[in-house]
Amino acid sequence: MSTREVENTEERLGKRQKTGSYVIHYWDGVPGRAEYIRLIFEYTGTPYDEVKDNATLMTRVCDPGTVGIPPNLWPPALELPNGKWLGQTGVLVNYLSPKLGLAGYAKDDTDLDEDEKAYLSAKNAQLFFTVLDLFDEVHKVHHVVSSELYYEDQKAEALRAAEPFRAFRLPKYLQHFQSVLETNPANKDGKGPFLLSNLTTAADLALFHNLTGLEFSYPKRLKNLQESGKYELVFKLQERVQNEPKIAEYMKSNRRQQFSFGIFRNFPELDNEE
Repeated sequence: MSTREVENTEERLGKRQKTGSYVIHYWDGVPGRAEYIRLIFEYTGTPYDEVKDNATLMTRVCDPGTVGIPPNLWPPALELPNGKWLGQTGVLVNYLSPKLGLAGYAKDDTDLDEDEKAYLSAKNAQLFFTVLDLFDEVHKVHHVVSSELYYEDQKAEALRAAEPFRAFRLPKYLQHFQSVLETNPANKDGKGPFLLSNLTTAADLALFHNLTGLEFSYPKRLKNLQESGKYELVFKLQERVQNEPKIAEYMKSNRRQQFSFGIFRNFPELDNEE
């Protein structure tokens, strides 16, 4: 590590000790998987910083001399307020959810014992990983052969993969989340809808992000699915989260990175109403 890099690290550490903030390390220019972490911080009003230097990102997050043991394989990585590091999107979400009240119960809830809290945290993780499965399937459509190849090098295969994704896979996920929302007893009072209990969870925020991304990638197909009326609660959840004051402010701010060449990409030839 160069002298200047050491100075920069010390400078960031000093700032974090004063603000108590987290630091997200990710690519500049795309929301990507780090967006799940940003939404958690934005919704809860948790201070955070970002380091988005693409030239040094992989070296930084994979270096055990920087992040500790074991090193990370790829971003996003998160520097904690105590200077320690964590990697892998699911791990970051599971770590932050109970700490910030997004695991299905309030942080100060004294009515639940530790087993019940752990169970809700696990259910939140179950829902989140299902959202992440959908996210990964979106990527596999336009990079169906390999993520190491350009889209143009696998366009024919992507066109073929897009058809079953639009016709079967996407409706299957929406139907699953519709079922989750329909069977959550907390939604019977007309509030929400929520995926788990009667509180916004990290899974709610993640599903909101995926739906927003799908609107960008598959606008025709998603509009068709919304107008079908089969997934009413799913799209109501998206609207609810979108109108949460802190999320609404974030979506209009320059902190929000726009969809472009990340996981959610708009290739008109891959979209269809069906």
